[in-house]
Amino acid sequence: MSISWVKIKKIPLLFYSIRKRVSVKSLGKNARFAGATAVGLGGLFIGYYTKNNANPLSLDENETAILQKNKLKFWNFFNNLSLSLQAKLSRNIQTLLNLAEHHESYIRDLAINNIIQTEWSDNDLNLIELVASDRIQVLISLKEKTNLELLKFKENLKPCGESLELLMKESLKKIIPSDTYCKYLQNCALSEKWLSEEQQSWWSFSESSCEKIVELEDSEQFYAMYLDTYCTICQSDDYMQFLDNNGLLILRQILDDSPNDLLLTTKVAKILAVLSSHKETHYLISKSGFISLFAKWMRSSDLSLSLYASKSLWNMHDPTSIYADGVYLYFPLFLKSSEPEVDIIFVHGLKGGPFRTWRQKDSSDNKSPSCKCWPKDWLAKDIKNCRIIGVEYATKLSDWTSPNQDPLPLRAKFMAAKLKEAGVGKRPIIWVGHSMGGLLIKHMLEDEHLIEKSHGFIFYSVPHLGCPLASLTNNRLASIFSPSLEVRELHEGNKNLIKLNENFLEIIQHRQLPVFSFAEGSASQFPFGIKRIIVPESYAYPGIGEFRVMAELNHLDICKPKDRESDLYLETKNFILRNVFQKISIKAEEEKDYFYLRKFVCID
Repeated sequence: MSISWVKIKKIPLLFYSIRKRVSVKSLGKNARFAGATAVGLGGLFIGYYTKNNANPLSLDENETAILQKNKLKFWNFFNNLSLSLQAKLSRNIQTLLNLAEHHESYIRDLAINNIIQTEWSDNDLNLIELVASDRIQVLISLKEKTNLELLKFKENLKPCGESLELLMKESLKKIIPSDTYCKYLQNCALSEKWLSEEQQSWWSFSESSCEKIVELEDSEQFYAMYLDTYCTICQSDDYMQFLDNNGLLILRQILDDSPNDLLLTTKVAKILAVLSSHKETHYLISKSGFISLFAKWMRSSDLSLSLYASKSLWNMHDPTSIYADGVYLYFPLFLKSSEPEVDIIFVHGLKGGPFRTWRQKDSSDNKSPSCKCWPKDWLAKDIKNCRIIGVEYATKLSDWTSPNQDPLPLRAKFMAAKLKEAGVGKRPIIWVGHSMGGLLIKHMLEDEHLIEKSHGFIFYSVPHLGCPLASLTNNRLASIFSPSLEVRELHEGNKNLIKLNENFLEIIQHRQLPVFSFAEGSASQFPFGIKRIIVPESYAYPGIGEFRVMAELNHLDICKPKDRESDLYLETKNFILRNVFQKISIKAEEEKDYFYLRKFVCID
């Protein structure tokens, strides 16, 4: 026996709705109405319970116990209905702040929306500033059409009485790095010398690069140097040392001293995004007054600043689903009323990155593309109810600056763990990879759970069988160029790549999964006027699925559509809709009951 709640949007649909649950003919035998109705939230709710035909029950002790249990659920429903009405209609700020902390998400959402949409007096705004919890501030920040006046700056940091540069030096001296590279950067920073631009990377470090340092010229370079060092420390296990040695105070004062410096602001936002992946830092970050800044930054036109701020807020919003270092949420940036139905994961290739690989194609008349991230700006508008994620992993071409590098299978294992920490694997997955990113995706399929949730693959010039150009370094040139491990892994005829592709084909054939591969048809430009196709057609085709050669696109542009009407973008979008997303939507549509309000269900 069960009690159900049905929402009737229009009275004429009453009997149609009931027929979906209980046939009219047998209504008297199989259903008893709970004897109450309620009008609220724009609809009529009717409660009734039904008996199982196979095991009809009389009003014995068993049935009485079930009725008592459902009676409690029945009253819980009306209590929640009353709270919902309050959350939607109340103009008492204290009441709304209390409801914004309710354990039911839909009540919280109604209260937050009411707070955002109402024009409050100065006294009410002061009360919000004093009383609103960190959780409420984060929820307000993650609403797309929010009122930033509700997020007045809260700072519980005591200003230091010494110069910022002196404070930064003293702070860095007290940190004892456990990592060799962090220790090296610390020494460079304290000596006020820094790596040249091409060496400022965890993956480009080597002891031989110690002599290739440059003198600092101004305070911005000094701050940038220290912020890069702090970021690397926070990416290691020493992040608490940074916090314990005035780290957040330093970040605040840098922002106060250089409020319009985008470079420094972005570096500060990156450090905070890294820290936010650790749950124990959330309280310190919020009490230092950064939530209001996150709300402002995530609405910035600068892609990296926006994504760093968004990551921090989402990590603080739901600590059970963490976007770790190297995982970025492209969409949705803001809270949505419904959960996404599919995850679309973008993985860049060699020397790529989440902030530059997926931009609009550069052109002679559009050197600064209007779309800096087409999955975020275009795909999110064309494919509803999806979550789009971009990943980042370090790559390099040569071992001259860093002899130590993890092999691709190990990197894939680390990346898969980070994606699962962000909740990837709870819903269907569509994988999109460019160049070496496609190989990383195939390695991640060693995780059985990710295989089970995979619903489609899109590859842009992925060297499934190796890369002839990489094989050129497998001779006397190797001693000159010293190719990196990832370049050596791309050698033509590499047995590991062949085995990897065989395993991939076996998975695709067994699970009947769709695959679409694109190949470059135009040569890439190299120094000294040399032109070469990096991944030829025969190497870009995995041996299964749809395949298309893009004659006018080279290796770098193969993942950069010219516009939303270009063949490259339309093929990508339509593949997702045709082979994956429509199947999910159709299945969901069949199971959906428009007259059944899941929030108010009472089931034994």
